[in-house]
Order: sequence, then structure tokens, then C-alpha cells
Amino acid sequence: MTTMRNRLRLLEDHCDPRASFALVYLRTTETFRDAVATPDYFADPAWVRAEAALFAEYYFRAFDGWSDGRLADVPPAWRTAFAAASAPTVSPAGDLVLGMHAHITRDLPFVLAAMGLTGPDGSSHKGDHDRINEVLAKVAVSLLKQPGTPLGSLPDEAANRLGTDREALVPTLVAARENAWRDAERLGWSPPATAGNAR
Repeated sequence: MTTMRNRLRLLEDHCDPRASFALVYLRTTETFRDAVATPDYFADPAWVRAEAALFAEYYFRAFDGWSDGRLADVPPAWRTAFAAASAPTVSPAGDLVLGMHAHITRDLPFVLAAMGLTGPDGSSHKGDHDRINEVLAKVAVSLLKQPGTPLGSLPDEAANRLGTDREALVPTLVAARENAWRDAERLGWSPPATAGNAR
């Protein structure tokens, strides 16, 4: 989380449009940290923590690849998001939506496939995956209650970008995360009992 804070500070100091996504990601991670620390909130908190760390690493890699000019190392979805952030016609809400799209739609399936969708005993991690939706809902509620902050107008603007309203923001994210799980299954992951270690 310190890495996220330091990166956000640099973006804010330079008035970088990518700060909108970085700020929401930090708030989400803070809420996620509290949930993981709650006894029995997740069935397998170690898996959830490892997933979150790898998920963040995917974002950092894309961000650093773009910043260093290593475009071949940046997935197309992130190239689109970062290029838009440098365009004066794209609002902070637009940057946020593009970042969420790249991270959830592109990165998350690969992260889930790499982590494995079941534990050593064959139990599915789907329950914990779905519980993270509750964390996202808490973050959304928190942002909606902060009209006087830099994040205050983002939920409504982001919803508008998605062609919906603020009440549908969380269901939209939940649907995207459900699709990510299904995409992870389609990436060729199989339970350890039939395919050895997950890819």
C-alpha cells in the first residue's frame, strides 16, 4: 500500500490525470485491507491477499512500461487508457473508467488463472472472489458520500461514461468481475487434480 501512496503522490504533484484511477485504487485497497483483517470474512485470506498483490503488480507493470516507453510490454487495453489520460479531451471520469476496464477486463482473468481457482483441497475460491464485490460496494458508498472531495463527482461522471447511473455502478463492476472469472476458466485453467499446477 505504501507503493500505491507514493505513486499517487507523484501523480498528484504533477497534476497527472491518471491520479483519478490511482486514488480510487488506493481507497479500494484500504477497504480491502480492513476486510482481510476481519476474522472469517474470507474463507482463504492468504489466497485473497496473494491475489490482490499480484493484481496490483499487473497494474504497476503496465504503468511502468508506459512511463518508460516500453510499449511492447504494455497490454493494448492499458495503452488505450494511458494514451487517453494524455488527451485533454478525456475527463478524469473517463480516465477512471478506462483504467477500471483495463484492470478488471484484461488483467483480472490472467491473475485469477495464475492464482488458481481452487485450493489444494479442491474447494473453489469463487466465494471469496464474490465477497470482494462487497468491498467494492463499500468503496462506492464511501465515494458517493464525499461530494466535497476530488472523488465526489467521479461516481456520477463514471456512470454517465458507462451509459448508466450511480445505482448501477456496483452491479456493473460485479458483472465485469463475473466475466473475469469466466474468462479465467476459458484461459485453460483446470483443477489441480486433473491438470497439475495451475498456469
